[in-house]
Amino acid sequence: MDSLKVLSHPPFWTSGRLAAVIGALLGVLAVFGFWVLALRRAVAKQARQIEKAIRSRVVAEATMRERFRLASELHDGFQQLLAGCSYRLAAAINYLKDGSSREEVLERLAGIGTAINQTQAGLRSALWSLNEEAEGPARFSGLVRYAAGRLAYWDKVVSFEFTGKETPIARRHAGSLLMLLQEAVANAMRHGRATSVKVHVEFAEGELAVTIADNGCGFVPDSPEIAAKRGIGLKGMRERTAAMGGIFAIESAPGEGTTITVKMPL
Repeated sequence: MDSLKVLSHPPFWTSGRLAAVIGALLGVLAVFGFWVLALRRAVAKQARQIEKAIRSRVVAEATMRERFRLASELHDGFQQLLAGCSYRLAAAINYLKDGSSREEVLERLAGIGTAINQTQAGLRSALWSLNEEAEGPARFSGLVRYAAGRLAYWDKVVSFEFTGKETPIARRHAGSLLMLLQEAVANAMRHGRATSVKVHVEFAEGELAVTIADNGCGFVPDSPEIAAKRGIGLKGMRERTAAMGGIFAIESAPGEGTTITVKMPL
């Protein structure tokens, strides 16, 4: 035994040990892979929950803004008109008590009728757009045609043209545009005595443009008479456009019709 001499020691990394280490590494990688997969699923689930919460919050905030807008419109516009009706009615009663002329009393009563008609038109505009928005098609072009088809007095007067590749727009914006469109057409037919109203909706890249052009009698937009007669309607259209982050423009002149343009980002 003393004559044996060790020439070299066997290598530490024997096939058995190497297989064991590789197996251990594969096990660690597998555990790490499962942990990463579970983490990704947890992150994805959390992201969906956050997205849902944000979407719900956005919808809630939009609904609240719309409620405040309608409340403000009802308070600032319709309440003033109704208050005016009350004052005119009281004045008409006083004229009757004082034995005033029939013409003076009729003038007061005509003023009451005008104020009531304005209030009715405003309420109809608000309720009309809300109903159409809730019941109509999802696409704006279909929603406009659907709404127009339910207004018999638009037949053979209002025509539509849609150009560009249609892009989905927020439902609340669709409702605001319907209200604006209804108000513009009503003004054209009632005040401008228009027999033709052309509505052009253009979908451009990142922008929606709505043009409403009529062949009515036209007017001077900045005149005090127009401000008194159409002030509430034009103010409402401007405010709705501003709420959508858009730009409102109106061009008109006596005898040349009226063109209203609304541009808003998509």
